[in-house]
Amino acid sequence: MGLQLFHFVYDTLMQKANDNTPDNSLFLPVALSGMKGSDNKPYLPLKGTQWNLDNIGGAQDISADMATSWLQALFPLIGQLSLQTNPTPPVTQQMVDDAKAAVTYIMSQHLNVIPYPGVGPDLDVSSIEIQGLANIQVSGEPPAVTTSNAGYTADITLNLNAYASTGQDWNQPLALAGPEKGTDSTTNPPTAFDGLGFTLKQCLCFVDKQMNIVAPPPTLGLTLSSDHANGFDCLATGIALLTLSNAKVVSGTTVTVDGTGSSAALQIGLNTVQLVAVQGSTPTFTLQNLQYQSISPVPFPAYINTSIFYAPWSQFFKQVLSTGDAAQLLSTQVNNALMDPGNRGQVEKLLNQQLKSAFDDIFGSTQVAGSTVDTDANAVDKYLFDRARGALNDPSSYVYLPALVLGSTSPVMEPYTAVNLSIPGPFTTSIMGQNIALSGIVLQSLAIQGLSNLIAPPNNIVFGTNQQASATLLLGTMNPGPTVQVKGSPRTVPSPPATASTPFTLNVQVNQNAPIPLSGTLNLSLQNNSNTLGIQTTLNASGDTPDDLVLTYSQILLVAGDKDVLLTISLPDDEAAYAMFINAFLSQSQLIEQVVSALNGCIKDNLQQISDAATQFARSALKNLGQ
Repeated sequence: MGLQLFHFVYDTLMQKANDNTPDNSLFLPVALSGMKGSDNKPYLPLKGTQWNLDNIGGAQDISADMATSWLQALFPLIGQLSLQTNPTPPVTQQMVDDAKAAVTYIMSQHLNVIPYPGVGPDLDVSSIEIQGLANIQVSGEPPAVTTSNAGYTADITLNLNAYASTGQDWNQPLALAGPEKGTDSTTNPPTAFDGLGFTLKQCLCFVDKQMNIVAPPPTLGLTLSSDHANGFDCLATGIALLTLSNAKVVSGTTVTVDGTGSSAALQIGLNTVQLVAVQGSTPTFTLQNLQYQSISPVPFPAYINTSIFYAPWSQFFKQVLSTGDAAQLLSTQVNNALMDPGNRGQVEKLLNQQLKSAFDDIFGSTQVAGSTVDTDANAVDKYLFDRARGALNDPSSYVYLPALVLGSTSPVMEPYTAVNLSIPGPFTTSIMGQNIALSGIVLQSLAIQGLSNLIAPPNNIVFGTNQQASATLLLGTMNPGPTVQVKGSPRTVPSPPATASTPFTLNVQVNQNAPIPLSGTLNLSLQNNSNTLGIQTTLNASGDTPDDLVLTYSQILLVAGDKDVLLTISLPDDEAAYAMFINAFLSQSQLIEQVVSALNGCIKDNLQQISDAATQFARSALKNLGQ
C-alpha cells in the first residue's frame, strides 16, 4: 500500500494529536506538558544555562542610536551639575568641579560618543527556559515523505503558538523565559513576570570631529575597556521575557520497526528538529517584559538617577533583538536545545508511547502475527499488516473475527438467514429403472448457525495494491467454540459443524408422469472435511481521512467442497414414500453446488449493507481513538 497507507495513518493520528476534546489521551500538547523526566518532574520547559551572543552583527545603526541617546541623556545633567554654586549634600563641590571639567573637555574638543568601531553589542542570557513548546499543532501541510525497505522518512511541520493561552501548562505562549522573578514597571499596573537573566553590553568611545578616538573625560570616572583602547563598556543587567513568533518547527522524522516477531514495535526517530521562520529568514524575538537590575556606567550617581538611561537602553534592547543576526543567534541556541540528544530522546519516548497506545486502540490487540506473504511491503507496512492479522485472531480484540460476526446486526450474521432461495434445476437420476427429476426447489428460510466459527490464517490474508485486502477464512475449525465478549455480553461461538434447517418445496417427476409438488424440511451441515471450507472475501478501502473512509466488500463467498456439505430431508408421513427418490439427489455435486451458489447470491445481495456496517464500525473505532 506504500504512501497511501502512510498518509491515511498520518492523517488519522494528526487529527487525534490536534483534537483537544476532553479525555483525548492522544492530544499532543497535553501529553507533552505532562511529560516527566527521570526525576519524575515535568520535562518541559527545556532549560539552558548560558547563551552568549557576542558582537551581534547588523546593529551598527542601532548601536549608534544608543550611543547618541546615552550622551543626550547624560550631558544635560552634567551641565546642570556644573552650574551649581552652593552645592548641598549629596552633591559636593568636588562633583561640581569634576562636572565642569568634563563639560569643558567635551565642548572644547567638540566630542561626540559613538559605538567603538567594529564592535557590536554582546547579549548574554542565563537561566533560560524555552516555554510554550507544548503549545503545538501538527500542520495540515502534507509532509514530504520518502519510503525505503526499512520504513518511512517524513519532514513534518509543527505550528507553534497553536492555541490561545488560558494559563494552562499546555497552551503557554512560546517564549524565552526563566526562573527569575521580575516586575515590569513600564506597564500600568506593573506586571510581574518570570524571566531570564541578561547582560547587554556595548563598547562606546568619544571621538573628535575627525572621528579620531580620544580618551573619555578623566573626571567622569569611566572605566576603560580592557579590550579596546580608550573605549568604555556600557552594561545593562536585569530580567527579561522574550516572546517568539513567526516560527514553526520542522522535524525530520523516521518511522521504522524495532525488534522482531511478537516483540516488534513501531519506532519514531527524530533525526532533526529545527526552529525555522514562517516568513522571511528568521523567527521574530520580541522583548515583552523587562526589569533592570543595574546600568553602568552612571557618572555622579549621587546626583544622576540611573532611570534616565532606562528609555535608551530599552529601545536599544528591542532594536538589537530585531536584527537578523540576533534572531539567528537566538534561533541557533534554541535549535541546539531542540537537537540535544537527551531532549530528542525524551520526546521520541513520548511519541512512541502515544503511537503504541493508538495502534493498540485501533487493533484492540497487541498481537503481531507471523506471515510470509508481504514480499513487496516495507518493514512498517508489513508490521501494520501483521498487527491486523494478529488482531483478527486475538480473542481479546474487538476485531476478533468471531466477535465481529456475532455482533453484526446489519445484517444479522449469527445465525445468517437466507429467504426463498431458488434452485431451479432440473436434476435427474435413475432409480430402479425409473427416471427421476427434481425441479423448482425453493428453500424458504435457511438459517445457518456457525458462521462465526472463523479463523484467519495469517498467510491467507493478502494486502494488495490499490488499498485492497483479500482473505480466505476457514470455517468450523474451533471445537469447542469459544465464548467471547460481544458488546459487553458473553456469547458462545457454535461448535462445528455449522448447521441450517429450512422448510422447502420442490417438484418430483417419475418418468413422464406429471410433476408432484412436495414440501418438507431440509437440513444442511457444513463440516470442514476438506480443510478448505471457508469464506473468501475481498475488501476495498477508499478515502484519505477517517471521515472519508469507505469500506466496500466486492466479494463474500462461501467456499465448500462436496464432502463439506451434508444435506438431509424429512417429509410428512403421507409423503414419506418419496424420500427415497429425493435422497438420491442430495449427494450430487450439481445440487450441492447450486445450493451453495444460491446462498452466495443471497450474501451478494447484502454486500452493500455489510459494507456500510463495516464502514461505520471502522469510522467509529478511529473516532474513539484515545478515549
